[in-house]
Amino acid sequence: MQRTWVLLACLLSVVAAETVIRPFKIVPWKDDEATIDLAGKQCKFSWRGHGGSEDEEWTLEFSLKASEYTCEIRRLAHGAHGHTHFVGFKASLEGVAELITADAWDHQGALLRDADFVVRGNSVSNVPSWGKELDKVVLSGK
Repeated sequence: MQRTWVLLACLLSVVAAETVIRPFKIVPWKDDEATIDLAGKQCKFSWRGHGGSEDEEWTLEFSLKASEYTCEIRRLAHGAHGHTHFVGFKASLEGVAELITADAWDHQGALLRDADFVVRGNSVSNVPSWGKELDKVVLSGK
């Protein structure tokens, strides 16, 4: 019985090591960034906000599954009123050989068009003319 518990504890620690979560707050009128590390790789989100909700809660969730890293940056209060307005943002996966996907959604859940952001190397950022509300960014890479 004790072996079963030890094996179960080992399995749970391996599963827990595959996903890390970091909450952070976006404060209006402040340039800032949030980072999270996993297995020698880093997910980084930097932004410039200009108004909106005070201390809006967001999370970085970074996971590793079958040698693919996925970073999800998202606003916690989906569908609630009051959103931070962004002048700009940049999300990157540092240390991966290639970016496989990069997608971003606005506060209404609509996928941003390719004309709204640009992918360069292992990062995605808004185009200079973009300045809107953001709800989620997802990057994956190997």
